[in-house]
Amino acid sequence: MEQKSSLYGLFVLDSSEAGQRLDHVLASRFDLSRKEFRNLASQGRIRINGRALICGAPRQKAGDEVEILAQDAEPAILPEKIPLEVLYETEKLMVVNKPPKMAMYPGPKRPAGTVANALRGMGRSLSGCEGPFRPGIVHRLDAGTSGALLVAKDDQTHRQLVALLSQHAIHRGYLALVHGRPDWEKKESRAPIGPKRPGRKGMRVFAHGKSAHTRFELMARGPEHSLVEAWPQTGRTHQIRVHLSQLGLPIVGDTLYGGGSSAVYPASRLGIDHTALHSLKLQHEALGIDVTAPLPQELTEAIRKAGIGWSINFPCISGK
Repeated sequence: MEQKSSLYGLFVLDSSEAGQRLDHVLASRFDLSRKEFRNLASQGRIRINGRALICGAPRQKAGDEVEILAQDAEPAILPEKIPLEVLYETEKLMVVNKPPKMAMYPGPKRPAGTVANALRGMGRSLSGCEGPFRPGIVHRLDAGTSGALLVAKDDQTHRQLVALLSQHAIHRGYLALVHGRPDWEKKESRAPIGPKRPGRKGMRVFAHGKSAHTRFELMARGPEHSLVEAWPQTGRTHQIRVHLSQLGLPIVGDTLYGGGSSAVYPASRLGIDHTALHSLKLQHEALGIDVTAPLPQELTEAIRKAGIGWSINFPCISGK
């Protein structure tokens, strides 16, 4: 690339480039080959209006901002302009509403488009005590899980929140759309959890596993599905998903634990393509946190299609 020194930076597409594929535009501007274009995109280093282009070469509009980041542009997480709904915020912390299917941090298959990228793009101060790839992130939600997520703005608050979570002093309630109709109103599972056999992904109920405790409450039943609220009392990997599967109530869309395409009523019939699990509530009285995270539209639609007559009121989605 003869013009490589001028490749990196921010430029705006003009009217003569409108409607063209982005790889063609960059080839014309910088003599950039398709292979070089794909390599930059796969690293999350091509941004369109602040968001990473991971794959493909979409046609662009006049006025679109295109930024190409050099390899040394940012040593840590690259910021992206990804909207995140803020449910509660103070000078020290905030609670955001994580969208479904969004990974927590970048990895080999997800160089950008993650919660970490979105948090960096919000322009807030974020804790850094867990390293550059977990900015402000106090706990994680699985990629398919949506809802309330705690974020720390400084290291002292981060350590305080981690301690409160480990003591289970911050109460976390989850809503799950499950296959089946339980014959109970309330239930507790104390089945220990351990990793599956070598070579198999995920966790399982295992006699020699770590202790795990989840409280469940039935919210509503439909013809073939139910809504269950879960309050984990321990923090094991995939705890809610494993316990519900062990109770014969796999979560809709959870292909790892029996709630996906192998189920009698596959998730696709309900219009949802991810695990139907939502971090609904975060509560801690002393910190003033009393947050209920609105459900994503696809989960609301799936509940309706499942024939479950249930709704939740959101009188206040910013804490007390």
